[in-house]
Amino acid sequence: MPLDGSTDPTSHGATWVMADFSDRPGWPARRPVLGSRDIAVDLGTANTLVSVRGEGIVLLEPSVVAVNALDGALLAVGEEAKRMIGRTPDHIRAVRPLKDGVIADFEVCEKMLRYFIQQVHSRKWAKPRMVICVPSGVTGVERRAVQEAAEYAGARPPA
Repeated sequence: MPLDGSTDPTSHGATWVMADFSDRPGWPARRPVLGSRDIAVDLGTANTLVSVRGEGIVLLEPSVVAVNALDGALLAVGEEAKRMIGRTPDHIRAVRPLKDGVIADFEVCEKMLRYFIQQVHSRKWAKPRMVICVPSGVTGVERRAVQEAAEYAGARPPA
């Protein structure tokens, strides 16, 4: 599933282009901290896609989280959580934290992002630089919610 301008069948016909900023002035001065990674996230209503610089797409999972409604504990994320939809006891909720491309449940979205970041970036001491795709029609408040969720999940704040 290359991000080279080709149409990805999982994206419902959307065209993906991976940005390469290496030819821009000042890029070497902004290289990531030793041990950190550059991560791109497409936080979609149906699926979340994560790409790591130099490795390509490393994760493609449903945007679903299973949480314990009693204490808010994370039980499952992605494919495992999707399989739980409609098959769980009352105290377990399988939630889609995004609706129409924007965050509907901030806390659950942050937990999902944190889980996905940990899957591809296991270094706790080095925060990754992240680019997160959001729909073009989102408001400034919604864009800020995505940014805050990423920061709470472990991403480096923007420079």
